[in-house]
Amino acid sequence: MPRADWTFIGSMKVVQPPLAEQAAIVLFLDHADRRIQRYIRAREKLITLLEEQKQAIVHEAVTGRIDVRTGKPYPAYKPSDMRWLNSVPENWDVRPAKWHFREIDKRSHTGSEELLSVSHLSGVTPRSEKNVTMFEAESNVGHKLCQPGDLVINTMWAWMAALGVARQVGMVSPSYAVYRPYRPNTRSLLCIDYAELMLRSVTYRNEYNSCSTGIHSSRLRLYPDAFLRIKLLCPPSEEQSAIVDFVERQTANGDRACRLMREEIATFQEYRTLLIADVVTGKIDVREAEAALPEEPGLSGDDQAEVEEDAGTQKEALEMTDWDTCPAVERNPRKISGAWAFTGTRVPVYALFENLESGATVKQFLEWFPDVKEWQVAAVLHHEAEHLRTTVQV
Repeated sequence: MPRADWTFIGSMKVVQPPLAEQAAIVLFLDHADRRIQRYIRAREKLITLLEEQKQAIVHEAVTGRIDVRTGKPYPAYKPSDMRWLNSVPENWDVRPAKWHFREIDKRSHTGSEELLSVSHLSGVTPRSEKNVTMFEAESNVGHKLCQPGDLVINTMWAWMAALGVARQVGMVSPSYAVYRPYRPNTRSLLCIDYAELMLRSVTYRNEYNSCSTGIHSSRLRLYPDAFLRIKLLCPPSEEQSAIVDFVERQTANGDRACRLMREEIATFQEYRTLLIADVVTGKIDVREAEAALPEEPGLSGDDQAEVEEDAGTQKEALEMTDWDTCPAVERNPRKISGAWAFTGTRVPVYALFENLESGATVKQFLEWFPDVKEWQVAAVLHHEAEHLRTTVQV
């Protein structure tokens, strides 16, 4: 493997602007980076909140806590004989996974089939659609084959629910496990969409953790014999379809919001990289922009110092944002000293960012300030992000 020796490194030319410009560059990039990172952290916390809400909806539906057709509990329940669930609807079937699936081990002789990846985020998808940076095998001959409807489990990452149902013919890593639906009778038929929803839920993720073997979480393995012993919940077919439709309806907006926020985070991360490169290479002169920045206390470089600094300048930084076009906030000179506040409340906007910077989640903020609505928080975060797009540009 080629290595960079001292002769190569020592001969590299380094851009060295005057000390005054170096200081201006550092101050400008520190300011821009703090705002970008604050935005990203707030977005990540909101994504976490929405994902938690989705998992709560899925749990209620796939465990029979509610009948999704009526929105109420089922009229009768029976013991489940499962250690993590006391009871299930009386008309549901509860049997080990081996009642529904059989392990399949068919191998590719050519390695020419579509290579599929399995992750806890997206389930089973073509590897060609992902930006994968891992080393690829020299040959895919010997990879396991799967077909539409097969359940594929990443044995090494099952504890994170890295599994899913294949939607196309393809091949997967030989270290993965492939299970094909086995139907001894129609009463135990599992709809593949319902099965994927159930098996990827947090409830079953915890079950994989307890059934896997290994000395550390990153070394846990869910082998076929252990998976096939796990009991699965099987409602009647029409109820499975109703559960899938219910979850899709209830989580569609949240899924779309999460997807857009992840795209925004990726855009900001890319922008941050380009901004730093352009500034340190002299493509952008930031001296004038740095001189116009609000006066801020210096940082020690320690994370805690950064949090304290952000909290101390939060009000001033937010006052630089034009909130007039944000429908979620208002300002009244006779309320909280004229600071911008969430409409209809006495909660200042800066309280949201201070709490997020302190480590609170959006869910906790909404619990602590019940007068503030979730849509108002989302609107404020989006508005600040749009402001950030323009103010950090030179």
